[in-house]
Amino acid sequence: MSWPWRAALPVLFCLAPLAAACGSRTAGELPGNAAYSVESGGDGNATIVRTTAGKAVISDGETAAALPAGLALFPGATVTASSVVTDERATGDGEPGGGESALLSFTSAASPAAIAGFYKAAALRAGYRIDGEMTTGGIAMLSAARPGAGGFTLTASPGANGSEATLIAGRE
Repeated sequence: MSWPWRAALPVLFCLAPLAAACGSRTAGELPGNAAYSVESGGDGNATIVRTTAGKAVISDGETAAALPAGLALFPGATVTASSVVTDERATGDGEPGGGESALLSFTSAASPAAIAGFYKAAALRAGYRIDGEMTTGGIAMLSAARPGAGGFTLTASPGANGSEATLIAGRE
């Protein structure tokens, strides 16, 4: 990720919730010849960063995060947070470049081990390679990748009424 994106994204993650409070649109300038806008509507917000290299879109809301190819939300889970960052930089040959990252947090009455087991089985059925898995102190972690589809990491930990889990996915 080049300098304007790296500098702007932490600022934008902080600005996105402000749009919900305002219920409107906010815009401004960023260092490195970049501009941003924050728009709210529907079930979430969209923060758009434009630079001379292209555009990044950060969306949040209950339905914002798309799960990696071949995966579904854990049965009975409740989504607590969801964000998607889409990098729409142009490549030198005029084709779109960049990639997409998604963060999905949810709660479930199931154990962390059951959640990790569900995603491991689903990943293997969908053709992912399991890169790593670990359980320690009741926390279950899983990492998987699939050529052409990107990869994901899952962390599930004990919560007040079952488990709290975060799935982070990315693709180029």
